[in-house]
Amino acid sequence: MKFCDDTIAILKNIVTITPSIWFDEGNIVTVGNATETILVSANIAESFDQSFGIGELTMFLNTLLLFDEADIELKDNHAIISEGGKKLKYFYASKSQLNLPRIKTLDIDDSAMKFSLSADMLASINRAAGTLQLPNVTFIGDGTEVKAKITNVNDQTSNTFDLVVGAGGSPCEIVFTIDNFKMINTDYDVNVSSSGFAEFKSTDNTITYWLAAEEIK
Repeated sequence: MKFCDDTIAILKNIVTITPSIWFDEGNIVTVGNATETILVSANIAESFDQSFGIGELTMFLNTLLLFDEADIELKDNHAIISEGGKKLKYFYASKSQLNLPRIKTLDIDDSAMKFSLSADMLASINRAAGTLQLPNVTFIGDGTEVKAKITNVNDQTSNTFDLVVGAGGSPCEIVFTIDNFKMINTDYDVNVSSSGFAEFKSTDNTITYWLAAEEIK
């Protein structure tokens, strides 16, 4: 078995959220961060016939770089990574050693606003937050349009950057921390719950992120 480039990209993204990962049987990977403010579910191209854990995902990804085209064979308590005359034994982590999410998915039945967020829009949000050193993204609905406001909600004199992302939306403001905007830069369908979290589902249905809000206004 070889990991394709898309799977490697997903795993590199997951490293920014959590240092370890548990692979269940099949091709669905679910992870969360330590503070339980981010939940991620990804459909990867490879399907596993057994479950296993990787305690240091960065190390595992760097290990694959020791090979031009690493072939991975899953054993009971370790993987054999090989190519030509090179072979490496990599031991799994047990489930008890890992920080695993308590849930696999979240359903939104109290949507406050829905919109499409393009890769360019997401890049603009992150770029504005980085340039202006602002910690918050607030999604604001007024019944006519939905906009993302990049700001510092704790500073009344904060610089702000506004981006219209959709139409409609219930009259409300839902605040998120930019630190949780760790999504792969692609196109998403976004559903923001009035109870305080948002679902970002990639338009190709490859990966979904759920982010917990910091504040609801």
